[in-house]
Amino acid sequence: MNLPPGVRVLPEFVSSLEEEDVLASLLLAGADAPSSPVWEGLAGRRVAHFGARFDYASRAVGGAAPPLPKAAAAVAARAAAAAGFAGGGSSATPPSLQATANDYPPGSGIHWHVDTHSPFGPTIAVLSFGSGARLDLRQPAGGGTCRGGNGGTVACWRRAGVWLPPRSLLVLEGEARHGWEHAIIARKTDPHPDGRVDGEGNPLATLRRARRVSLTLRTLRPPGPGPPCACAWPTLCDAQGGGLGPTRDALRKAAYQGSEAHAQSAGGPAAVAAAAAVQREVVVVGAAAAPPLSSSSLAAAAAAAAATAAANPADLAAAEAAAVTGLAALRAEEDGQKGGEGEAPATSRPSPAAPPSFERALVRAVYDRIAPHFAGTRVALWPQVTEFVAARGPTALILDVGCGNGKYLSLAAPAAGCAVLAGEPCRALAAAASASGPPGRAGCIVVSDGLDPVWRAGVADGVLCVAVVHHLASPGRRAALVARCARALAPGGRALITAWARPDTQPAGKDAARAGRWRPLAGGGPGDFLVPWHEPPGWGGGAGAAGGAPAPLPPPARPPMRGKGPGGMLTPDQRAVQSELDRARQPPPAAWRFYHCFTGEELEGEAAAGVAAAGEEAARAGEARVSYEVVRVFLDRGNWCVEVGRRDGEMEAVSMG
Repeated sequence: MNLPPGVRVLPEFVSSLEEEDVLASLLLAGADAPSSPVWEGLAGRRVAHFGARFDYASRAVGGAAPPLPKAAAAVAARAAAAAGFAGGGSSATPPSLQATANDYPPGSGIHWHVDTHSPFGPTIAVLSFGSGARLDLRQPAGGGTCRGGNGGTVACWRRAGVWLPPRSLLVLEGEARHGWEHAIIARKTDPHPDGRVDGEGNPLATLRRARRVSLTLRTLRPPGPGPPCACAWPTLCDAQGGGLGPTRDALRKAAYQGSEAHAQSAGGPAAVAAAAAVQREVVVVGAAAAPPLSSSSLAAAAAAAAATAAANPADLAAAEAAAVTGLAALRAEEDGQKGGEGEAPATSRPSPAAPPSFERALVRAVYDRIAPHFAGTRVALWPQVTEFVAARGPTALILDVGCGNGKYLSLAAPAAGCAVLAGEPCRALAAAASASGPPGRAGCIVVSDGLDPVWRAGVADGVLCVAVVHHLASPGRRAALVARCARALAPGGRALITAWARPDTQPAGKDAARAGRWRPLAGGGPGDFLVPWHEPPGWGGGAGAAGGAPAPLPPPARPPMRGKGPGGMLTPDQRAVQSELDRARQPPPAAWRFYHCFTGEELEGEAAAGVAAAGEEAARAGEARVSYEVVRVFLDRGNWCVEVGRRDGEMEAVSMG
């Protein structure tokens, strides 16, 4: 269909040299900015704000932000004038300009949204650099109902789309700005802008996306009497009671606030929570705090190989050597722990020893390195986990063992008083989980190994252990983790433990896709793999960067890019700048992680060993009526899942350990 009124695209609005200058000023630290841009990691992309910060949870402007770098400011001033911003000119940006840079790795996008009406003026301008992309637009239309972007039902959609070439300027005003949602769909390719399709409507030609950086320009509405916006599209206008509803960040904050209020009340799960966790912002305990000591030559060799792998996370050969040597040392250690005649082999008995050196190198060290990017990609909530938590009841205490970036802490029901405690062995991810909630709620994040005796026995109505057990190196350690989860359960409680399934247990399409990326570990056991983690350009080695931002590149010299040297060649200084730009556009090498992937029978067997060990521990503690069982094992979205339950009567909570 035709584009809605108010859409304009100005191709080749900036030159290729201006594009290089703008990208350098935004992506290279210290290029020509008074202060470097502050990048924040979001789902699938990162953003930097200028002039004023935009809060994605409240969809409101709040907080100061640095000014645009000089090269970007010059282009923004010209774009403001072309878009018709009030106060825009050819040499200066409007004093009320707010700008947001978006850095999209290839294939990423942005969800359906409307730029909030209340804080921003009637016109939006977007500059595109690097790669082009298709902008899709939609508007509710009469004649039936369809599923809306937030799960509700809305009128069926009118749809349109427009190609945004590199170096172009997009202007949205009037109906297109206020009355239509827009999005960039996450995909590797876009239909060719010439629109040619086959007989079934499929595009005959596509364009592959590369890295794209956009600069969105908006003016801030001045304060004044009356509603800030009185447009003709009230269903999408927050000033008139419409809009898109709460964001996922807002829902998560609401969940934290409800849990915080619950934790301050007397009795119930909150009282147990206060006794079950040390109240610190980030507490480091047990095996997560220090490496184990060993004098054996095999253990020493494993430690040396692990140190090499930790120092070179992208070196596949080093990762393989660390894993193979480490597994051999672990088997030898567990074989040496065999008991007398009639006992189970050590490799199937729970073994809650401190993590071996190669686990620390190929799991924890890698996640500490990739945490800023990893945390920003983990936002979707698995339906099985959501249903599991909901089934525990409105006042349940949930323990999340290996919480990662803390995304499941948002499942606590704020109105009813559900509370969630969490443990995470990787400090960088624990910090991300801690920072995801409001102040005061961070006390529920404990830096701990899942095998540490941190949590009291018999306190949790539900235990989550999502995508953790497959990072443990031996059946004994994995069974010990199941035992810890089981022991934390209150009477009638359930634990949900999930792990990656082996590729050969998957449907053919997923099996083929995974087989091309996973590296079977030569010298390891069946199901042992090294799996790469790929970061987008600019993110390599970003562990610990503030706000989830990747570590910046060293500041390059910034000679003007205008003109060339003798014979039309770049000068040496210009080549140095170009080299830095090329470096910023290259993705860092993959980081390799250890996984043990399961068959259903294998996970069930190790879970059975774990619940048996939990029952023996309960008996030693004098809890004769306490027993545990494997309730069910099922396959869900490429993951084997096991549910463990406690089936006895009432008991008093006792210390684990």
